[in-house]
Amino acid sequence: MSRFFVLVLSFLGTLGVISTFAQDISGIVVDRDDIPVIGATVTLKNQPGVGTITDMDGIFTLKAPKNATMVISYVGMETQEITIDDRTFYRVILLEDVELLQEVVVTGYQTIPRERATGAYAILGEEELTSKINANLLDQIEGMVPGLLLNGDNFLIRGVTTINGVSEPLIIVDGMPYEGDISLLSPSNITNVTVLKDAAASSIYGARAANGVIVIQTQQGTKDGKIHVHYDGSIKINPIPSVSGLNLTNSAELVKLQEEGFAYHHTARQAEKYFTNPIISLLYDLEAGDITKAEYDRRSSEYGQLDNRSQIETNFLRSRTNSQHNLLLRGGAPKNNYSLSLNYLGELPHNSHAREDQLSFGLRNHFQFFNWLNGSIGIDVHNVTSEAYNGVSNPFSLYTDYPSYYMLQDQSGSPLPLPQLKSRNELDRLIGLGLEDEAFYPMEAIEKQKFSSNRMHYRFNFGLNFKFNSHLNADLKYQREIGSLKSRQDYADDSYYVRSMVNNAAQVNGNVITYNVPLGSQLSQVRGDHNSYTLRTQLNYDNTIADTHLVTALAGAEIRAVKNTQTTNYYMGYDDNTLQYKTIDAIKLKNINGTQSLSGRYAWDETKYNTLDEDENRYISFYSVASYVYDNRYTLTGSVRVDQSNLFGTDPKYRYRPLWSIGSGWRMANEAFMSDVEWINALTLRLTYGIGGNVPRGAGPYLTVRDAGLNPFLKEYASRIQNPPNPTLRWEKTTTTNFGVDFSVLNNRLFGSLDLYFKKTTDLLDLRNSDPTIGWSSTYFNYGSMDNKGVELALNSSNIKTADFSWDSRLNLSLNKNELLNLKGTPDLVFDYIRDQVRAVGYPMGSIFSYRFAGLNPEDGWPMVYNADGEKVRNVTSTGDLVYSGTTIPTTSASLVNTLSYKDFSVLINLVYYGGHVMRGVAAPWLTGAPETNVDKSALNYWKKSGDESQAGIAPAMNFQRRYTEEPLWYSSDIHVVKADYMKIRNITFTYNLPRRLIEKALLSAASIQFQMDNVGKWVLNDQKLDPEATGTRSYNYGARLLPIPATYSFGLSVDF
Repeated sequence: MSRFFVLVLSFLGTLGVISTFAQDISGIVVDRDDIPVIGATVTLKNQPGVGTITDMDGIFTLKAPKNATMVISYVGMETQEITIDDRTFYRVILLEDVELLQEVVVTGYQTIPRERATGAYAILGEEELTSKINANLLDQIEGMVPGLLLNGDNFLIRGVTTINGVSEPLIIVDGMPYEGDISLLSPSNITNVTVLKDAAASSIYGARAANGVIVIQTQQGTKDGKIHVHYDGSIKINPIPSVSGLNLTNSAELVKLQEEGFAYHHTARQAEKYFTNPIISLLYDLEAGDITKAEYDRRSSEYGQLDNRSQIETNFLRSRTNSQHNLLLRGGAPKNNYSLSLNYLGELPHNSHAREDQLSFGLRNHFQFFNWLNGSIGIDVHNVTSEAYNGVSNPFSLYTDYPSYYMLQDQSGSPLPLPQLKSRNELDRLIGLGLEDEAFYPMEAIEKQKFSSNRMHYRFNFGLNFKFNSHLNADLKYQREIGSLKSRQDYADDSYYVRSMVNNAAQVNGNVITYNVPLGSQLSQVRGDHNSYTLRTQLNYDNTIADTHLVTALAGAEIRAVKNTQTTNYYMGYDDNTLQYKTIDAIKLKNINGTQSLSGRYAWDETKYNTLDEDENRYISFYSVASYVYDNRYTLTGSVRVDQSNLFGTDPKYRYRPLWSIGSGWRMANEAFMSDVEWINALTLRLTYGIGGNVPRGAGPYLTVRDAGLNPFLKEYASRIQNPPNPTLRWEKTTTTNFGVDFSVLNNRLFGSLDLYFKKTTDLLDLRNSDPTIGWSSTYFNYGSMDNKGVELALNSSNIKTADFSWDSRLNLSLNKNELLNLKGTPDLVFDYIRDQVRAVGYPMGSIFSYRFAGLNPEDGWPMVYNADGEKVRNVTSTGDLVYSGTTIPTTSASLVNTLSYKDFSVLINLVYYGGHVMRGVAAPWLTGAPETNVDKSALNYWKKSGDESQAGIAPAMNFQRRYTEEPLWYSSDIHVVKADYMKIRNITFTYNLPRRLIEKALLSAASIQFQMDNVGKWVLNDQKLDPEATGTRSYNYGARLLPIPATYSFGLSVDF
C-alpha cells in the first residue's frame, strides 16, 4: 500500500504541484428520476471565472464563500440557484424545462454538453434504449440513428470505407475500446449510446475511426444513500417459419417433373452400388420392361401422395423462444457508489435439439478517496454455453436437400432410412465384408453427434482521477480483456459420420480388413484465447474566463495490445471415459487408393483439422483535443492523434503521420438579432473537417510465412510465403467534411438536425499487379480510393400534448452514395463479373452486373443475350457486353417512430425502410433433366416447343449439355434483378404503467408490463413480392428464397423497488 501512495505522489509530481483548498463544497446533480446529470455547469453568481462542470457521476467540487449564490444549469432543464450555507455537500435536482434531445455527448475521452460539440453525433438515452423489448443492443437501436445501417450483414456508419480492412464501427464501452461480442451487452445495463459519425467526432480514435465510433455508457451507482433495485424480464416467441414460403413443388409435381426430365434425357443406368432416386429407378424399370405401365402408375402415384414435412416439423422443429431476466442494484453515498447487474438470456432455437444460455455479471464501483482523488473499478463477466445434437446438421435442410416423398417414419412410427449416395445393395455388400452398416436413420442419428461450446469474456478496468484545482485534473485508466472459447464436436462410434468415414477409408484384402480410420468415436476440439490491454494517461483542462471564454483541452497517451490464439485438434478412435485416442498415419490418409468408397479412393488432410493460429497487434498513441467557446455563441474545436503499430510499414516516410480534425459551431439563436424571432428556440450551425484511419488487413510490414500442410509427393510438411515484406504499409485514410445544423422551433415542439457529409478514402489496401519474377504476380499495396457522400436528417416532433394524451414522432432519414475511384478490383472476365459482387472503378461497392436478356431462342429454348452492339447472341466474351444493375447495399434508410400515450397506456409504432438497392431475384430453375429434389414451382413452366418463348416468365428448355459457366446466361440476366426496397412495421409495443396506488401497496416505486409484436407487416417494391430479408444467394450469387420471417410476439415486465 505504501508503494501505491509513493507512485501516486510521483505521478502528481510529474504533472505539477499538489494544490489543496480549504472549505471546498461538493454535491451531486440529478434529474427527477435520480439519474446523475453529466456535464451540468456549476458557477458562482457575479463571480466571473469561478465554476466547474459535473463529472460522469453528476458530482462537482467547488470553492465557494458562505452566502454566495451557486448557479446550476443544464441545457433542456430549469436553472437552479442555491445560497451557500454551512453545508459542505449539496444535492441538486434539476427538472426538465423543455423536451429536447439528450444533450450530453460522451466521446469516451471526455463528456461535454452538446452545445460545445461541433461534430456529427447521435445520442440515445435510457428512454430510447428501454422503449422496446429486445435482448440485442443492435436490434434495439435499429432505425434510431441516421447514418447507421443495420441491414442483413451490413453494420456500417455512413457507407463502406474499406476493401480489406475492418468495416464495422469501433465499439467503446465506459470509455475504453471493447473487443468482445456486442451481443453480450444487454440494453438493460446501458444508459447512453453515442454514435460519433464525422471526423471531428471520431478522429480522436485515430487509425480506428474511419468507420465511426459507437460509445456505450453502462449503468452507474447513485449517491443518495438508498438502494435502488430494478428488474425487467421478457419472453419472445418466434413461430416456426412456414415452408410454403420456399415455393417448392409438392411430391406430385416433383414426380411429374422427374418423368418429363427422364423422357427428355437420361444416361445408362448407374452401377448398382450407387443409389438411384426411386422414381427414376421405376422409370428405368418401366423402360426395361421390368414393370408394367399400370404398376409404374400405381407406385409413382403413391410417392406423389407422400409428404414428409409434418414429420420434419414434429420431430425436429419448434417455435423459437428467447427469454431474458435482468436484475440491477444501484446505491451508495457521496464518497462511494456502486452498480451491480445480473443478466440471463436463454434461447431455445427452432432446432428442437439445441439451446443456448448466457449469464452475465457486472460491477461498477466509484470511490472518492480525497477531495483531490477519485477512483473507479469495473468488472464484467459473460459466460455463454450452447449445445446442439446435430446428427442432422440443419433440420431445415431436410426440406430442401431431399424429395418430400422421403418419409422419416413409417405408419407405425418406426424410423425409416434416408437414402444417401450408396444403394441398399452396396450397404449390404459392405456389411457382408464385415464393415459398418451405413444406413442413415435421421430419427436415430440426431443424438449420435453433439456440438457444445463455452465462451467466456472478462473485462476488468480501473481508473484514477487526480484533481489539482477546479480547472485541471488528470486521468489514469487501465483495462484488461480476457476471452476464451472452448468448443467440441463429438461423433459417436455408431454415428453415420464415423461409420461412413471408417468404411470409405477401409481396405479389404480377402478376409483381412485394414481400418485406416480407427474404429471408435471421434472428437474435434477448438480452443481460442483472447487477451488485450489498454493503458491510458490523460490531462484534462476546463476553465471559464470572464463568463464569456470557455476553454476545454485534454492531452494523453495510450498503449494498447491485442493478442488472439486458436488451436484445433482432431482425435480418432477416441474414448471419452479414458480420454484415450488412436494415432493415424497422416501421410497415408492424405491419399489412399483401393478403398471401399464409391470412387475407390479416400483422402483426409490431417493438417486441416490440427492447426495453430496466433496474431498480435500492438499500438501506441498520442492525442490531444481542444475547444474554445466564446460568449456561448461561437465554438472552435480541434484534435490530433498520432498512432504507431506493428501493422505499419518500416518506411520512415509513412510512420507517425498525424490524423486530425478541426471544427466550428455558431449558436445563431443566441445572437442579439435573433432575440425577436420567438418561434426559433435554438439554431446552431456546424462545420468540420478531419482525417480518420482504418486498420489494414491481409498484409504486414515483414515477410509472412505460414504452414502449407502435408505435401503428398514429398511426404513432408511444407511452408509457404503468404505475403512479401511491405515497408510502405500504412493506415487507410478517410477525410470527412461535414456541414450540419441543429434546430428547435415552435416552442420546442419540433427539433432535430440536418447533416451533409463528404468522405474520401485513400490508401485503400488491395491487390495490385507486380513483377512475377519477384515471386508474386500480385501483392497488397495502399493505392485505392473511394468516395461516400450523403445527407442525414433527424426530426423530432411533439404533435399533441395534453394533460392525459400525447403524440410524439421521430423521423430519421439517411442517403448515401458510394463510388470506387481507383482499384484493380474484380478481374476483367465475364464469369468473375457475374458470379459475385463486383468491385469496379466508377461504381459503388456491392455492385451487380448482368447479361442483357434477349429472350429464349425459338429453335431450342436457349437463353439469348445482347452484346454491346445490340446483337442477339448465345454468349458474350467481354465485360463490356454486361450491364450495371445496381448495388446490393441500401443507399437510403429511414425510420418513423410514433409514440402515443394516454394516461398510463402507451403504444410505440416503429417503421423501418431500406431502399435504393437491388438483389438477384429468384429465377425459374434451368433444368438439365429430372431433378433429384423439390425445386421452385416456377420450374413447372419451361420451354418445350417453338412459340413457348412468348410466355412471360417461362424457363429455358431442359439442356443436359450446358456447362456451369453458361448457367449465368439465365440466372444472372438483367430480367432477374429486382428492386430490393422494402418497408416493415418492425415493432408495435404496448406499455401499461401500473397506477401508483397499486404499486405503493406492493412496496414498489414503479412497475410496467409490455406486449410487443415484431415484423407484423411489410411492403416490397419488386413484382415477385420477395422479402429482401428472406432472400439470399446460392452458388455464383444466384438469387434464392430463404425461409420467411414470421411475426414474433414478446411479453415483458419491468419493476422498480
